[in-house]
Amino acid sequence: RPVSLWFNQHSHLYSLLKSSPLGRPIRRLLGRPEAFGDWVVRTEMDLYATDTPSDLVARVAAETERAVADLVRSAGRARVVAVIVPSLLQVDAALWKATLHRLALDPARHDPDRTTRIFRETFERRGVPVLDLSGPFREAIARGERLYFPVDRHLTPQGYERLAREVAKGAYNAFL
Repeated sequence: RPVSLWFNQHSHLYSLLKSSPLGRPIRRLLGRPEAFGDWVVRTEMDLYATDTPSDLVARVAAETERAVADLVRSAGRARVVAVIVPSLLQVDAALWKATLHRLALDPARHDPDRTTRIFRETFERRGVPVLDLSGPFREAIARGERLYFPVDRHLTPQGYERLAREVAKGAYNAFL
């Protein structure tokens, strides 16, 4: 493993080979059956699987439950609002469908809103209003707005502008 990790980080030839048709046999030989990028996406897709509880989701939800309880307690008279910012995979219908196909996952067993529902319920149990940006972000993506960078999938400046507008509007409505 240390050798394959070194090659992965330092060798352009290795990078070229692993992305070629020889990539899969080379990864298998080096003990890496799946490309790192595919592993990352598959891990994210596991969060949306509806038929099996994800240990990660359960663990994070429990930690969030405790953190929200602490936040509400420590906020005193200050008001708290939760903002849920979805991942690109959750709001880009074409990417969602292509990812399910590429990883050979059953669409009936995956729901892009699963994690959002879990966290929404966590906040609502503590009386914290929730601003879920999934809808507005889905609509913007469908209109062709580029809210996320394509490779690292962080928000673009346009995405941050949309986020700021939606948060300002949602916070105003939540605290009226």
